[in-house]
Amino acid sequence: MRSSTPLFLAFLMFTATLAGCIGGDETSESVDITPYTEQIDANNVTISDLLTNISQLESDYADSQSTVGQLQQDIVNFSGLLSTANQNIASMESEKASLETQLASTQGEQNSTEQDVAELQSELSALNASLNENMSTVTSLQTQLSAAFSDLSEANAQIVLLESNWANANATIETLLTGWSGANSTIASLISTYSAVTLTDIVEINYSSICQGIAKELGQGLDNGDGNGTAADGQLHVDEIDSLAIICQGIGMFKNIRSGSTDSFPYSLTAVGNTLYFRADDGVNGKELWKSDGTSSGTVMIKDINSGSGGSSPNGLTAVGNILYFAADDGVNGTELWKSDGTASGTLLVKDINSGSGDSNPWDFTAVGNILYFRANDGANGYELWKSDGTASGTVMVKDINSAGASPSFLTALGNTLFFQASDGANGYELWKSDGTETGTMMVKDIYSGSDDSYPTHLTAIGNTLYFSADDGTNGYELWKSDGTALGTVLVKDIYSGVISGDPEHLTIIGNTLYFSAIDGGNGYELWKSDGTAAGTVMVKDIRSGSTSSSPYYLTAVGNTLYFEANDGTNGTELWKSDGTSSGTVMVKDINSGSSRSYLEHLTAVGNTLYFSADDGTNGYELWKSDGTANGTMMVKDINSGSSDSNPWDFTAVGNTLYFAADDGTNGNELWKYNIF
Repeated sequence: MRSSTPLFLAFLMFTATLAGCIGGDETSESVDITPYTEQIDANNVTISDLLTNISQLESDYADSQSTVGQLQQDIVNFSGLLSTANQNIASMESEKASLETQLASTQGEQNSTEQDVAELQSELSALNASLNENMSTVTSLQTQLSAAFSDLSEANAQIVLLESNWANANATIETLLTGWSGANSTIASLISTYSAVTLTDIVEINYSSICQGIAKELGQGLDNGDGNGTAADGQLHVDEIDSLAIICQGIGMFKNIRSGSTDSFPYSLTAVGNTLYFRADDGVNGKELWKSDGTSSGTVMIKDINSGSGGSSPNGLTAVGNILYFAADDGVNGTELWKSDGTASGTLLVKDINSGSGDSNPWDFTAVGNILYFRANDGANGYELWKSDGTASGTVMVKDINSAGASPSFLTALGNTLFFQASDGANGYELWKSDGTETGTMMVKDIYSGSDDSYPTHLTAIGNTLYFSADDGTNGYELWKSDGTALGTVLVKDIYSGVISGDPEHLTIIGNTLYFSAIDGGNGYELWKSDGTAAGTVMVKDIRSGSTSSSPYYLTAVGNTLYFEANDGTNGTELWKSDGTSSGTVMVKDINSGSSRSYLEHLTAVGNTLYFSADDGTNGYELWKSDGTANGTMMVKDINSGSSDSNPWDFTAVGNTLYFAADDGTNGNELWKYNIF
């Protein structure tokens, strides 16, 4: 029955071949292929009907096979029951003979009682009844068994018929396909002789005056061998192109929040799910919380928190799950912790931490799981570590570390633990950790022993290890790591040997490798990397040879590649990339050609592409992107046309859309979006 599968596949292959031959063609000379196409159409209908019949045959065949299986099982069951019944009958007949013998003997004995005879006669009567019942069962089973054998014979005959019909259908299809192949070959020959396929080619171009930035050029033409082209080679040669079209990227300001040339100054762009949240000033309500779905109508102020023109100045926008947390001043309670679900009614003061009109100034928001940690001042304990679950009762000070205020900062999550810098008033600013409880909030290690400060900064988590910069009072400001214990908090390497600091900064993770900038006293500030060991902490490349610094900055990971700005002493400060090797650390492009710098900022990874702001010396400070190649590093759009700057910044991706703030020279600093190709 499986013989239909190859034929059906052949049917699909012929269909695809035909579609490839005649779909989208333009003929340079007309030819009548109607007889062949009519033959194919007729065969198409016939084969479609046959395939439908085969599908039904397959279903009937499966049903018949199932029926046969059930009947065979019934026969086995009936045979077993019949055998058991016959055995019972044989046993009863033996017992009956024994009872009849006993009865005859009893009747023959002179001293036997009538009662004994009666009992034996009663047993014999019961046995005869049971024997008759079993004989009836045997008769019924024999009847059912005969019927099952009859049904089985009919089912097998049906299967033979189905197999015959199936074979006939497949044979018919094979015959039709043979004829179809001939028609198809004739059509292919005619098309090869009299026509050429239309091809399309799309090329990204660095700059289009029409689009005022990058664009895609769509070329179309016949693959007919015009000029230096080769006919039917599947490649669209420049000489074969018949039409060109420019496709501009989907980039633009989609709402002028503050009408006219005055800035609404969108700020703190933050994605929560598919919604963009930000702060903006519409000129009427002051700086308030807004949201956008990427459309003009869907870009709205969520709530006038500080009613009137005063503005609540939301800041520190941070997503925890589907809730946005931020600090704001409603004009009554001071700057306090707020939350929003994107609706006016769901935008609420979480807690008036510094009761009354005083400010608690919550800041340094960091999520650990579903809990928000931050620092705040309740007016009594100074700036301390707080946490919130989004409710007033669940918003509490974790621990009063220092009665004068511990000023926790650099809050960083590592698994379920929060690390931060704080001062308890006795040991100076040192590394602390918290599990959210008072007893679980403790200093990890007094790195700079005594009351002096080690000032741990640039806290960065890799796996179960925290890396940071700190000063132990002996080696200067160097690279450290911690597993959360005092013994596991150690100096990784004294990069600048002695008391002078190596100043590791811009700590950035790619995989299990930590990248940063540092100075070793011989090579200036250069790019370094570390695997957490002293031996594995090395300079990647002396980009600016000698003691002068290349000053790597804005270290940003895009996949397995590190991007940053650096100055090699020849090309100015430009875009560089590194794969962690010296040979793989190269300048991507001299954007502002020559020794002038391109002023890169706001490096942001979106998928496998880097977006940033830069000045090429001609178009001003505009939006750029890079795929890591010189050709793929290009200005997206000259938003403020000419040499003026649009100053794009605060890049934030929501799905396939990049949002940012920019000034086109007409509408002021407003919200823009770029639909990524």
